[in-house]
Amino acid sequence: MSKKKQVIVVAIAAIVCIAIVAGLGIWAELSWNKTQAAMIASTNQESSSSSIDGNSNASSVSDSSDTSKSSSVQTDSVSSTSDKGTAGGSLSSTDANDPGDGVARDTKTVTNTTNSTNGKVVAQVALSWWDADSSGIHANGSVNNFIESNGTCTLIATQGSNQVTASNKSIADATTTACGEITIPRNQIAKGTWQIHISYSSQAASGNSDHETVQVN
Repeated sequence: MSKKKQVIVVAIAAIVCIAIVAGLGIWAELSWNKTQAAMIASTNQESSSSSIDGNSNASSVSDSSDTSKSSSVQTDSVSSTSDKGTAGGSLSSTDANDPGDGVARDTKTVTNTTNSTNGKVVAQVALSWWDADSSGIHANGSVNNFIESNGTCTLIATQGSNQVTASNKSIADATTTACGEITIPRNQIAKGTWQIHISYSSQAASGNSDHETVQVN
């Protein structure tokens, strides 16, 4: 083979080798890039999945917490209702305003004292109104801490040593013992200033109202 042909063959072989090496380099670069892209995609997918799982767990925990709170609220509500029911039962057995029949009553709780002399309840007697005119002295009163009928309400008028009285039988009403209107006739009293009060007496109670002044003309 001539020298010229040998040179041509060597050159061609060199070119082929260079092309092969370059091709291998390009292939290796492409393979590496593809592998890197696959790894990044896999990492991103795992991160996204982990984030979703985390959110799901957080939501689950939140739902569980809400459910627990709701259950606690319901339990408290039931407990409160139960307590109210118990309180209601206690009231129905002890509260005079609600004896358990569904009817409200307005009753007065009064602590009565007892007269040590006669052993009777001390009646809280009050003059409701009083007046004096040409027909006599008029007054009305009641016993506010004791309710009964057939007690005696006595209107007592005093002027110096003179004392005149008139009486009514008491009548029990809803909240008091009523005396009704009591009148001392005009022909039994003289002109001038009189002191009056109402005295109450029964088998169970006794007492007197405050004194008031009336002028008889």
